[in-house]
Amino acid sequence: PPAMGTPGVWEDVTSSEMDPELFADGEFGIGNIVTDPARPTDLYAGGYGSIWKSTDYGLKWTKLDSKPNPPYLALGHVLAVAGTTPATLWMANVNGEKHVFRSTDGGLTFTLTGTIAEQPDAASLYSIVVDPNDATHLLSGLHEQDKVLESTDGGDTWKFVSGTGGPAGGKSWFPYVV
Repeated sequence: PPAMGTPGVWEDVTSSEMDPELFADGEFGIGNIVTDPARPTDLYAGGYGSIWKSTDYGLKWTKLDSKPNPPYLALGHVLAVAGTTPATLWMANVNGEKHVFRSTDGGLTFTLTGTIAEQPDAASLYSIVVDPNDATHLLSGLHEQDKVLESTDGGDTWKFVSGTGGPAGGKSWFPYVV
């Protein structure tokens, strides 16, 4: 076999601690993976009932004992991390008036926040991203709704910023900060 870390060769770095049911047919896996911009060795994965962290570029993973645990629901690209110290994480919530779980201690504790004043019953935030130059500036698309939301206060409140000209027909949007 090729040496570990050989360019062009895929390695399975799935933690033996991860529930194999997450990867069964019809399941969604562990969720998306995001890198801490301030610490490129640190990666976070999750959003489907757990948050996992690697401090060695993804070679080994440890489940965080997050309080409360993230909801186990089918989600999109719902985890974002800012290069703050300690890392600030956001994760979408698909139920209720508040739409975001936020952690300011690297994923150990989460607070439910994120109201959408214009439409409190909006669909779930589906693709949270954080501005690499401003940890209080976030964007998100909605699940199967043609809308983009923006927060300028770290996810406490959200407003619609989408306009005309985008894809229509109940698409899930994935905005990015460029």
